[in-house]
Amino acid sequence: ERLSARALWSRGHALSGVLRTREAADCYQSAAGMYRQLGEPLLAARVSIGWVNALMYLGEYPQALEIGEKARRALQRAGDHGACARLDMNLGNLHFRVEQPREALSKYDRALRAARRLDDPVMITIIQFNRANALTNLGRLDRAEALYRDVREAALAGKETRTVGFVDYSLAYLQLLRGNYGQAYRSFDDARIIFEQLGDIHYLTLTHADLAELFIEMNAFRRAKEAARRARTLAERHDIRFEAARSALLQAIASLGLGELAQADAFLEDARRAFRGEGNATSGSLGAVYRAELEVRRGQVDQAADRLTRAAEGFAQGGHRLREATATLRLAAVELDRGQADRAGDALTRARKALRRARSPWLLARADHLAGCLALGRNDAPSAVRHLRRAVDRIEAIRGRIGIDEFRISFTEDKAPVYADLVHALLLRGGRRSVADAFEVVERSRSRALVDLLAGRLGEAKASADERTEGLLTRLEKLRGEVSWLSGFDPGGEDRRGRRNEARLERWAPAVRAREAEMADVVQRIHTRDAALGAITCGETATLHDVRADLEPESTLVEYYVSRHGAIAFVVDGSGARVVNLPVGEADIVRDLTTLRFHLEKWGYGDQYVRARGESLRTSLDHVLARLRERVWDPLEVRTDRVVVVPHGPLHSLPFPALADAAGGHLVDRHTFSVLPSASARRYLAPRAGASPGTAPARVLAVGVGDASIPHVDREVAQVRSGFRRGRLLRGARATRARFRAEAPHADVIHLATHGVFREDDPHFSALRLADGWMSLYEFYGMKLRADLVCVSACQSGRSWTGGGDELVGLARGFLHAGAASLVVSLWPVQDESTALLMKTFYGDLKEGLPIETALRNAMRATRLEWPHPYHWAPFVLMGRGGPLHAAEPSAGKQRRQSARKIG
Repeated sequence: ERLSARALWSRGHALSGVLRTREAADCYQSAAGMYRQLGEPLLAARVSIGWVNALMYLGEYPQALEIGEKARRALQRAGDHGACARLDMNLGNLHFRVEQPREALSKYDRALRAARRLDDPVMITIIQFNRANALTNLGRLDRAEALYRDVREAALAGKETRTVGFVDYSLAYLQLLRGNYGQAYRSFDDARIIFEQLGDIHYLTLTHADLAELFIEMNAFRRAKEAARRARTLAERHDIRFEAARSALLQAIASLGLGELAQADAFLEDARRAFRGEGNATSGSLGAVYRAELEVRRGQVDQAADRLTRAAEGFAQGGHRLREATATLRLAAVELDRGQADRAGDALTRARKALRRARSPWLLARADHLAGCLALGRNDAPSAVRHLRRAVDRIEAIRGRIGIDEFRISFTEDKAPVYADLVHALLLRGGRRSVADAFEVVERSRSRALVDLLAGRLGEAKASADERTEGLLTRLEKLRGEVSWLSGFDPGGEDRRGRRNEARLERWAPAVRAREAEMADVVQRIHTRDAALGAITCGETATLHDVRADLEPESTLVEYYVSRHGAIAFVVDGSGARVVNLPVGEADIVRDLTTLRFHLEKWGYGDQYVRARGESLRTSLDHVLARLRERVWDPLEVRTDRVVVVPHGPLHSLPFPALADAAGGHLVDRHTFSVLPSASARRYLAPRAGASPGTAPARVLAVGVGDASIPHVDREVAQVRSGFRRGRLLRGARATRARFRAEAPHADVIHLATHGVFREDDPHFSALRLADGWMSLYEFYGMKLRADLVCVSACQSGRSWTGGGDELVGLARGFLHAGAASLVVSLWPVQDESTALLMKTFYGDLKEGLPIETALRNAMRATRLEWPHPYHWAPFVLMGRGGPLHAAEPSAGKQRRQSARKIG
């Protein structure tokens, strides 16, 4: 029987190692019972060390605690200090598991004293690691990090690779709490690989859950939801109950971020039941915070405030300062929104107190923002400016450490109100510098990730890829090929009319989405390993002085800004700068632009549809174009011929040249237009070093992939190519992705005529069709162009997603990052025949030295003579620096003026 007990004890250890926790607990229980029957209480107590651990993972906390305390008394009476220390460590883990870090630290401290008396360095290392975990949960991050570093050094000296992996993982979580998101992502990714190699399911589950938490912090909610799903699947499969509950909560938070309220409700209920079954009140309170958020979204504000108050009190009692601050700050925001300024102020005071020892950059920024809003409510603009400036500085300190473009984009999604409130406070405060200061804040708020990308591009030195990076690049290429095939796009998957296999696309749509998710993950891993691809350099934003100094004579820069405080425009020209308050709000702009897009796209339904409804469609279109002009343009009183527009929010989709007056005239007759994503981006779109206009013949790359729906593509690209003495023509089957990547870096002008797709669900996968597949934004990130101009005469090539930070995510972003100084792209689906005419005129003027913006204006006016509807002549927009090509093709014996031609 003694041998049977020993065998059961050993079997319990083995089963615990492979996460067969219920079977392990049963073995420990049987072994302990047999030892007691044999009159061996000390051995029964030693068996209980593993039994407590198994019960903890099963969520049977009261039983585990009772068995543990009883076993400890027996071990202490017997003087078995080593076993006491191991059991104290497991009891500490139990308290840590149920979110009682103070009690956990007390047990770890007791175990540490025993381990030091025994001079057991291995045990000391493990206990110190656990102590650091508890200190992290208590918000004592500096002390926790110092302990982690000591443990890592000791583990390296003892060649404890597994412990090193655990410490690196824990340091990643600590960096997440500190807002060092880029560093945290890299560490989590390294830890994930280690745990996969070790087959450590428990820590692999933890890593997926923590990645979900990181993605939530970055507002990358789709990525968060997928990571949480993976964590929950692993946790439920292996009966890791706490992580299953936590993952359900993370799924709920991600669903809230996506606006999927019904799913969020269901996940919150799953998490609530799971935490209640675990007896974990603290994590249940965290779920209550997000239940309150759901109630706010549903208008149940009083109920949400009560719930947040109770949650904050629970966190305070447990010593969870960061969570207390999170709940209390949300409570302050709720009270402020419902007009209870005094209550909001009290909640903010409590939150600041909680943050004194548990400093979190983002929570501190939120506290400063709320303080600024309270000051604005008191009409105390100077105090509001002081608090809001501090909030913005904290936000930018965080984003400067992120280092991954996709994260920088999503991170700003919920930060826009902070910048908008600061702009409002500065203009409200007034003073000599109010316009300049407000302009600078607007520039700091918009397209910052793109500016960072462009700044990084100029100074990048392509690192030689190491073995792991090469493996990731190979995997990425394989995934791209699979996505193309599964999407129904390959030579064997198309019929003779060039249509892709829609049946295959429908059948394999989930597989396509799964591979796209993996592609996004691989791209981020590449970015963390390659500084050039990561583009971690932070670009400087432009001041009003910078903009005026860089502005050409007789030019005006118009920079729009749309927020909850209304719509304004900065008008900058040779005479100075002014702010114009526009007589329109964001909702009205969105409504007008939705109507505009509806009428424009109706015109693309075909000749029969247009003939039947053309007059009414045109009348409605002219009406909305005139209304938009009255609201967003006429109040500016722009006098110069050349205009540089920096749109904001919904205005990125507005075709400014098409804006009409009551008499039917259009702005294209009065101005040339170019567009910038931000004024700061202009300095990073400079011409090639040492180049001056017309110094050498331009080299063109004309690429065309047509089908039955766009039959004029071959003629269009042939005309473009024939207008230049040097260059290459790639069309049909020759226009492959590999050939494009090989030729594009050597071209001064790149013209692409093909199908384009803008992906609303994930703009990073917006793509252009080539002969052997689709090229997405991610692929353009990896290219290096020298082109003065990239012209994409594809449908919707200029459409972009704009988030809270006004980041443009679409094909244009990829070309600008790759090095294009200027882009000509389309805002809506284009008509093949009218586009061919427009491009013929455009390149005819361009090759003779006219500025790009002037050539585009002339092309629009010439096309309008034959195709009067704006659908045909106004889809294209010039994005970038503009000006003439720095490699030109002058016609023999013919000098052209730099101004627009007069067209009848």
